[in-house]
Amino acid sequence: MHGGTTKAILPETKGTEGTTNERNEMKRKPIKGETLWLLNVGNMARRQVQTLTPCIVTKVGSKYFEVEGERLHGTNQFYIGTWCEKTNYQADWAIYESEQEWMDERENGVLIQLIRDSFSIFNQKRFTLPTLRKIAEIIKEDAK
Repeated sequence: MHGGTTKAILPETKGTEGTTNERNEMKRKPIKGETLWLLNVGNMARRQVQTLTPCIVTKVGSKYFEVEGERLHGTNQFYIGTWCEKTNYQADWAIYESEQEWMDERENGVLIQLIRDSFSIFNQKRFTLPTLRKIAEIIKEDAK
């Protein structure tokens, strides 16, 4: 599928069931009756506020699991390996294990943008050599 990323996930491309994307590694298999959290993304978030709402896992198969929630019309399917919505178009929903997982993802995005902006060619701030060495040390340590 072509197009940009949504606020919460990269859309799953056709024929890539069970693969990973930038949002999530291979995820655990959900349990029937478990409560997960849905976030409206893409076109579902176009004219409304993104809202995290609970949903219930109603069916777990070998490839997909289904959830049901008050904001869904019926049930929606998600790939078991990635928890990305099964769709031929752009995903309307992102699914999370907890509210904290979603908040952590949002904070991650804010921090990455802050770092990008700090190193932008349009940023007038210059880093001293000792500061750059500290930043490089942190990056090297985290890459291990």
